[in-house]
Amino acid sequence: SASAQATGVRDDALAEVIGHDAERAREAPLGWRPSLVIRNPVARRRGGVAHVELSAKISDVAVGPGSASVNRAATRLTHAGLRVGSESLAVQELEREERTERTDSARHYPDADLVDWRRALVWVPPVPGYGTTSYDVLSGAHGGAARLRDAHLFPSVRADGLRLINNRLSVSCDDEGRIGIETDLVQLDDLIGFEHQADLGDLYTPSLRGRVVTSARLRKQRLLHRGPLRAAVEQSWTLRVPNGAASRRPVDIPIVCTISLDAGAPFVRISIRGNNTANDHRLRVVVRSGITSAAVLADAAFGPVRRTAVTVSAEEAAMERPLATAPLHRWVAAHDETRAVTLISDGLAEYEVANDGEIALTLLRGVGELSRTDLPERPGHAGWPATTPEAQCRGTFETEIAVFASAALDDEVLFAIERVTEDALLPLQGHTLRSALELPVPTSGLELHGEGLAFSAAKDSRDGEWTVLRCVNLLEREVRGEWRLGFPVREARASRLDETPADALSHAPNGVSFTVPARGVSTVLVR
Repeated sequence: SASAQATGVRDDALAEVIGHDAERAREAPLGWRPSLVIRNPVARRRGGVAHVELSAKISDVAVGPGSASVNRAATRLTHAGLRVGSESLAVQELEREERTERTDSARHYPDADLVDWRRALVWVPPVPGYGTTSYDVLSGAHGGAARLRDAHLFPSVRADGLRLINNRLSVSCDDEGRIGIETDLVQLDDLIGFEHQADLGDLYTPSLRGRVVTSARLRKQRLLHRGPLRAAVEQSWTLRVPNGAASRRPVDIPIVCTISLDAGAPFVRISIRGNNTANDHRLRVVVRSGITSAAVLADAAFGPVRRTAVTVSAEEAAMERPLATAPLHRWVAAHDETRAVTLISDGLAEYEVANDGEIALTLLRGVGELSRTDLPERPGHAGWPATTPEAQCRGTFETEIAVFASAALDDEVLFAIERVTEDALLPLQGHTLRSALELPVPTSGLELHGEGLAFSAAKDSRDGEWTVLRCVNLLEREVRGEWRLGFPVREARASRLDETPADALSHAPNGVSFTVPARGVSTVLVR
């Protein structure tokens, strides 16, 4: 429900931004001009690989008695692919199916169609920050497949057996499933593993017991995509684990791991999905950085923080033992004086870095009680004692991580981690607006300029009088920055975090200049 409502809010806002009138479009179905609308969900201009959904109508679908006369044989499109506009855009199809797609309007009865739907990648020129650009979507016998011949127009990726290669790095998978990464500066071997340990804790405190199980068995692996925009290998693993600390009967946890390398990308994308069949345990994915006794830098709400192990006195430990795990906002980096390995997480927020350089990210914790009173890590209850069987997290799970190997952390690498994180978590995205009456004009939204400045927030002020723009300086020195806006600026002021206006700021018709102190936070109010 949350996902459907959020998508609806986004699509309504996007329609307003690009000037699409759904009611007018429903009244002129013969004038529809299907368009691929690409959106850039970050505050900087960028191009490259966009994740898109393409669709073309096959036939009408009835949504009520007598609402449509479905004759699929008469209206089915006989096309080999989809072509995006007249420009030389490379399109790589990833997935294809027939599905029902509905076109809504507040003043009209729903209109449903059976469509030929494709999930695909498209290489696009740069799109403004928080802006959009659009392309005609044409169907015909010389569609998407023809675009793959334009691979010389972008830095493509290719597969050589189970080795994936682009212009930035190569990723290899050997016969036993071990993943290697090689760049000009860094080489990593046996990159990914999985780890299980019994956990008899509660929803407040882990209580890890027994041996750590790491012996996942490779069942099969295959080349999934061979390029030119994405090359990928799919691996199927089985992790046999005890079903609870007291059980003598093991269960198998199936895990499918997809290792992807995109054209021009300096990072590896790893998708993980599985089925949790065990109780009372913690399951983690492990990234082996190979950096022993690594220093740790973890992303937080207002910029990265250096993390060290928590040590407490015996008296303090009697109250509660500190955890070996720690939180991350979007990424955590293990590094030394020569290199860094950064794990980027899509929503999972608990990690641990071991002395051998392993970065463990918690996939799930399965426990059955809200609060227990018999834990050695903590005396007494932490909350109300109540059974919470759904907290065992039985059933399917899915996540996506990315790994970025780089030189030692300095200002340039730290800023690169920020950009790579945005590219991994917020790629260029697009969908087909089949009811467009004309090709939507490009739009510009919001861009942040300044070395070392990371976007934090853009929102309406609480009093409704301003737009609030916030960024963070990642560097240990003062930085001059600029916001460039898609609307004219009449007034701009510096602000406290609580949105109290302060000094006036100099501004151009569509931009505001400001200064951020070392490791500082800047909040700007504009209207």
